[in-house]
Amino acid sequence: MIASVKKKFFKAALLLVLAAQMGYAQIPPPPPPPTPAPKVMTMTTAKEGEVRITLRGSGTATINWGDGSSRQTVKLSENESAHSHHYSGKMNRTITITGENITYLTCRYNELTRLDVSRNVLLSELDCVDNQLTRLDVSRNVQLTSLACGSNQLTSLDVSRNVQLTVLYCGNNQLTSLDVSKNLQLAELGCSDNQLTSLDVSRNVQLTGLGCYSNQLTSLDVSRNVQLTLLYCLDNPLTSLDVSKNLQLAELNCCYNQLSHLDVSRNVQLTNLDCFNNQLTSLDVSRNVKLAKLRCYNNQLTSLDVSRNEKLTSLICWYNRLTSLDVSRNLQLAELGCSDNQLTSLDVSRNEQLTKLFCYNNQLTSLDVSRNTSLKILGCSGNRFTADALNTLFGSLHGNAIADKTININNNPGTNDARRSIATNKGWTFVDD
Repeated sequence: MIASVKKKFFKAALLLVLAAQMGYAQIPPPPPPPTPAPKVMTMTTAKEGEVRITLRGSGTATINWGDGSSRQTVKLSENESAHSHHYSGKMNRTITITGENITYLTCRYNELTRLDVSRNVLLSELDCVDNQLTRLDVSRNVQLTSLACGSNQLTSLDVSRNVQLTVLYCGNNQLTSLDVSKNLQLAELGCSDNQLTSLDVSRNVQLTGLGCYSNQLTSLDVSRNVQLTLLYCLDNPLTSLDVSKNLQLAELNCCYNQLSHLDVSRNVQLTNLDCFNNQLTSLDVSRNVKLAKLRCYNNQLTSLDVSRNEKLTSLICWYNRLTSLDVSRNLQLAELGCSDNQLTSLDVSRNEQLTKLFCYNNQLTSLDVSRNTSLKILGCSGNRFTADALNTLFGSLHGNAIADKTININNNPGTNDARRSIATNKGWTFVDD
């Protein structure tokens, strides 16, 4: 009895297996995997004349210039290769670039109105500066490390998926906002000449260079950007700026703001400081001993101590309220602009490297430039030089064979009576401005 049941059970199981095998036999095999879509980039231009693109990568790429001409096949390598084409007449043409391993594309100055790189997911560097793009989609280009899309007509830019970006230049567009909170690897950010009212770089702690000038920023927090070496935030309505945490800062340009205070005492690496056209009443640069260029003009400074800035080569401090200025320790000074102050005397006897001296509109009655044997431009109009004082000044001018030596003495009491031949005989030319 038991054996009979087992036999029936075995037959039933065997039938099920055979039925299953027959059923599976009727199902067609799965299709082969689809062929990967070619990595294609397209761009549209109506430019007349030469269009140029630059590529880098591996393998080959094919360029269809979109005007019926023969397609161009190029071999790619790690070195950039430039390719150009000439169009006759203005009409829309779509350029198509096909290649499996294109990692770099430059297409600047081509008057592009459209650019589609969404199908080239291997792209790591894109430069489309100075075109006419109103839209740019890089959401699928997740391997991008460098994006330069400045000088277009972009009103928005989404880089939230480009988390590998280290360089982003999007200046001179029409952006009203920019979110870089996901771009934690960002080292260089240029977003100047837009319409930004705010900019949050608190998560971009790798930043070494930030250019956000010519926007509408009323505040800027760089306290977490401790690796910054370059900060250009000029031409905004900033009323305050704290750079006390930016100890590596070498270049700071914060001119054309509304700053009434600026503390650079902790920025001992500074070599260039531009803080002109603000509302500063004081400026302490005594700890900035590496400073080579200082432009602090058009403020409200009543004093300026540069005695410890012995590496200064250029000092422009005009349009302030200075009553004295000591440059006796600035032996490397080549350019000095101290016009439109209230100086009654100026000693440049130790500044033997001077090539340009502008001291217009002060209260100077004498000036000795006999030690300034490299001087090429001297502007001292609008002072209180008598004719005798001007003659003495002319006598102190060097006669070295330096081309285009010019001097301006307008609007002094002795301008009309001074003996200009003393200077012209030494090769100096009088100018009016």
